[in-house]
Amino acid sequence: MSYNKTSQRRGFVKHASKLSAIALAVSCAYTVADEVKEVEEVVVTGSRVVTDGSQAPTPVTTMTAEALNMAAPSNLPDALNKLPVFAGSNNQNMGGTFNATSEPLGNYLNLRGLDSSRVLTMLNGQRLAPTGQTNAVDSNIIPQLLVKRVDIVTGGASAAYGSDAVSGVVNYVLDNKFEGLKVDVNGGQSSEGDNESYKVAIAGGFELADGIHVIASAEKYENDGIPHLYDRDWATGPGRQIARSGSGTAADPYTTSDFGGWIGQSVNRCIGIFQDCFDGSGNLIPFFQVPTDQQATFGTPDSGGTSITGTLDTERYFANVTFDVADNVEGHVTGILSKSTTTFNSTPNNTTQAGTGYNRSMRVFADNPFLTDSSRQRLVDSGNPYFAITGLYNDIGLVTNSTDNEYTSFQIGFKGDINDQWSWDATYNYGKSEQSVAFNEYKMKEVWAAMDAVDDGNGNIVCGVTLRNPGFMDDCRPLNIMGAYNFTQEARDYVRGDSIKDITNEMKYLNFNMMGELMDLDGGPLSVAFGAEMRQQSLDVVSNSDPAFYTNADASWKAVKFVQDHMGIRGIDESSMQAALDYEAGLISGPELQALLGTGNVPGFTALRYSSVNQGGAKGDQSITEFYAEANMPFTDTFSANLAARSTNYKTSGDVVTWKAGISWSPIESVRIRATQSRDIAAPTLSLLYAAPNPSFGQYIDSHIKLLNDGVTPATIDDQTIVPLYVSSGNPGLKPESSDTTTVGIVFQPESIEGLTLSADWYSIEIQDAFGNLSPGSIGDQCEQSGGTASVCQYIIRPLPFSNTTVANGATQINMVPFNLAMLTAEGIDFEASYSFDAMGGTVDLRGFLNHSISFTTQQTAADAVIERAGYTIPGSPSSGNSLALPEWKGMFMQTYSTGGLSVMLSERFTGKSKLGLPGQVWDENDANIPGGNLPNEMYVDLNVSYRFGSEENYQAYFNAQNITDVTPPATPGLAPNLTVTTDKMTYDVIGTTYTVGVRATF
Repeated sequence: MSYNKTSQRRGFVKHASKLSAIALAVSCAYTVADEVKEVEEVVVTGSRVVTDGSQAPTPVTTMTAEALNMAAPSNLPDALNKLPVFAGSNNQNMGGTFNATSEPLGNYLNLRGLDSSRVLTMLNGQRLAPTGQTNAVDSNIIPQLLVKRVDIVTGGASAAYGSDAVSGVVNYVLDNKFEGLKVDVNGGQSSEGDNESYKVAIAGGFELADGIHVIASAEKYENDGIPHLYDRDWATGPGRQIARSGSGTAADPYTTSDFGGWIGQSVNRCIGIFQDCFDGSGNLIPFFQVPTDQQATFGTPDSGGTSITGTLDTERYFANVTFDVADNVEGHVTGILSKSTTTFNSTPNNTTQAGTGYNRSMRVFADNPFLTDSSRQRLVDSGNPYFAITGLYNDIGLVTNSTDNEYTSFQIGFKGDINDQWSWDATYNYGKSEQSVAFNEYKMKEVWAAMDAVDDGNGNIVCGVTLRNPGFMDDCRPLNIMGAYNFTQEARDYVRGDSIKDITNEMKYLNFNMMGELMDLDGGPLSVAFGAEMRQQSLDVVSNSDPAFYTNADASWKAVKFVQDHMGIRGIDESSMQAALDYEAGLISGPELQALLGTGNVPGFTALRYSSVNQGGAKGDQSITEFYAEANMPFTDTFSANLAARSTNYKTSGDVVTWKAGISWSPIESVRIRATQSRDIAAPTLSLLYAAPNPSFGQYIDSHIKLLNDGVTPATIDDQTIVPLYVSSGNPGLKPESSDTTTVGIVFQPESIEGLTLSADWYSIEIQDAFGNLSPGSIGDQCEQSGGTASVCQYIIRPLPFSNTTVANGATQINMVPFNLAMLTAEGIDFEASYSFDAMGGTVDLRGFLNHSISFTTQQTAADAVIERAGYTIPGSPSSGNSLALPEWKGMFMQTYSTGGLSVMLSERFTGKSKLGLPGQVWDENDANIPGGNLPNEMYVDLNVSYRFGSEENYQAYFNAQNITDVTPPATPGLAPNLTVTTDKMTYDVIGTTYTVGVRATF
């Protein structure tokens, strides 16, 4: 007899006769118009022994693939993100300003706003390898056409599945026994004519031979996004590009106003802050004469400004073969190859004047042939060797960033029955993610060389380096930086390049599980599961812009290497080599070296290779061994208990124990009460553990400096303001963060109203020892308050003993590493309702989701105040996550009517309202743009209409409209004009009405 999944395992494998009960009891699993055609095994995500959802104590929301496709035909994660349990998820729309630690673009789901790295993403109950430097997984890599349903565990599940399941689990469940052929083709665009998309997907399943079943799929999806800020009228102009001012007190409340005047940059390059600027002809004119539309403009209608949404291009290939090994043993082999590319236009390249601590100093010398005679004379008369230039390079073009993911996975597994009561499975998984994050911006060495234009003596304008060091940079093309829009295409191409960070994650693990029944209890068999997993994970991050390229292990400058790589650029000549040798021999100091080189910059910044994004590397590995056991005990027909425990050993931090205890009780037939208490963990990422030192310079107010070097005269704030070396790195001493999760819920299915199910689940999640970084100011304050005895004092490097408080003992270096220091808590209630009934000659299905956030607090350290975030949105850049909105109420409701081959679904998503800032902060109630700082609740209405036709109704045409009322997103304050889309893109739709038409077919 061949292995049969529907064999007679009492209490462990339930048959499809109970599927309707499961669908209702496990947080009202939505089935739309699906019908169970045959007997099948149903496994409840969140437990390894409870397969009957009516007995599951853990809240699980289940969405069928059909329901998700009706909600958003583009991408399953896009539909999932509409559920109110998700907050702060990152997708291709979330790009924005950038820096070396910008999150890669992708589709990273975030449960309850607790961060995507605390969500365990699984495929058929097996964890997937991370796709970046955190433990998070880009959902774009998951094959979607064969997904049968998605289960969302909205609470801790570490005891069942291991680390990282702190805020919950998202499990994509595939239809492994699919037979036939199905195709899905669609295309769409916004009502503005952009955001064009198309999808082509095909999947098949067939019996290759007796006992051998094959399923496979291939999918292609593209979305062109909205490339420029000026592509929407609401994104620019009065009342949209606004800044916040005020101190947030009753006497000086926050208010907003349109950006105006000069913010520190200009399209026309200026010779220092609030000084003269070059006009289009290269003449110097007073700043106030520069046209206002060329002042403080990050992007213009010509350059387009920042993207509103990014592009997405995905390819996914999947194959699974199941085969009979023996009468009661089945094997399977699975392979996945996925590719995704996401791009985003960011801010223009920009420069700041020399001496302000940045690496973008631009200089124009008196012999520059692009200078007019009058401008050259101004420079000569000033007695300075060069102009220090500040401004925006819209004419070079916007910085663009892109993230490429390639994911490969191989899995082989076996499972079988020992007898009617016991079964087992063993699986080996290998997953590899190769991610490349590229920022196309300008290259510092090339810009320095191109800006130093000279006359070659024959009337030709060339780069000075080509004369001083022939053969070194002969492809250099001079930049005419005087005025705007004077660059040649050759010069523009020469100075731009990709700052690239390549991230390789590998994960391989072997797990074994045994499941069965020990004895009969009054309510059924006592079911148990136990097993083990051995997991290895490695991370390798390399970069062509590593800031340590010219830095030794002790953070000193590789001066000789720098001089060799810049020889011939003005200020670096043959005499510079001797200065570099003297510096490395300890004969001269860094400031003395910089003066001799004539660079006019801090050496560490001079050494950076790209204007903005200079990313360090990371390399490390982790080994994990886990053992777990779980038991489900149905003491009576109405009361059962579930217990689970897991022991985990990390190579880096030792042993950790996680556990879960839950109950399910039905005091009356129509009511079920469920409750869980769990201890969960999230492991530190390999990047947090092993990131290589990443040096940079930044301004720091050193309160330790009390006196000038005479030891008597008190120091001023100017004396305390210094520029030490900041060195960010990993911390191998990190331990896993832990979480205590409590859920209590009730499910109500009144007998008098057939088809109605209501549920409410209260949750409380408290994360201790959360990963976080102390700011340099916090490190300094704690050290000073302790008199130099606090452990954090070791991270501030000074040349003299702590007792010395003179300027001579200012901090020279501050080491910044992650700590187990923070606390996060989230408390709230999830409501769900579903009701299905016959009416108007068809079937009506109603379903609703509602989340009430009671509290969401953060605390940086035990010494810091607890900050309440529920009901508030912090102004900031959505791409950084700083503006995460946490409204007190938000929801989604769906109504579906089906009759014959026609199906119509209307859905509404409510964002909830929130207030900008934090409790206690005061906003001007009469502010013209955001009265009282209140962000409104917006409602988005979507429509899906589909019709099945054909002799067997195996064809389906569908039409989908998103945001059919074309809601304009409310404005929020920005950092600078046209720098970002000034609204909360994680909460509000920025695309507008979008239409999709398509056809599906099954054969």
